[in-house]
Amino acid sequence: MRVAALTDAVRANLARNGVTPPMSVLGVSLGGMVALDWVRRFPGELRGVVLVGASSGGVCRPWHRLQPPALLGLLLGGLLARDVCAREALVLRWTSRRHPADAELRTRWAAIARENPVSPVNVLRQLAAATRFDGRGPIPAVPGLVIGGAADRLVSPGCSAALAASLGWPCAMCSGAGHDVTLDAPDWVLPRLREMAGSGP
Repeated sequence: MRVAALTDAVRANLARNGVTPPMSVLGVSLGGMVALDWVRRFPGELRGVVLVGASSGGVCRPWHRLQPPALLGLLLGGLLARDVCAREALVLRWTSRRHPADAELRTRWAAIARENPVSPVNVLRQLAAATRFDGRGPIPAVPGLVIGGAADRLVSPGCSAALAASLGWPCAMCSGAGHDVTLDAPDWVLPRLREMAGSGP
């Protein structure tokens, strides 16, 4: 129920699989919070950090970090239901503006969810971890970039700008993209990653 515990689990899993620092990390949504916690606690392990659709307590208002219509829509729509296809369709509807009803994508996500099941209890744990996360504090001298979707209905787009300002990192906003900019606009994201990689150490 803490982002720091998620960070520790990710680092341990990478180590078990032979992935060793230094590395660059891109984190989407809750993954962005993990990436931010990681660079704060273990800055020597990361060459660069990209946060997509991330937010932080103390920087963004709670109702901007998870907008009330989205929270109600997710909970009432069945986020905690055991029907994997229905759950993935619901997530897709709230995180994507360009593929909200993509049946093929929903089917692929449902297959992944069946292979790697997430219980309703773990969904609530992840929500609790995200809600409690406060990413304020000094940031190490590691290159960073914050990316946001200007059409994000899940998290207020203003959170990306506020988080970038608090970190002293540049912010890139993609018009027309929803919460998952990497899904909605991969061809827009990739040049920014290449540019960041070219300017890093």
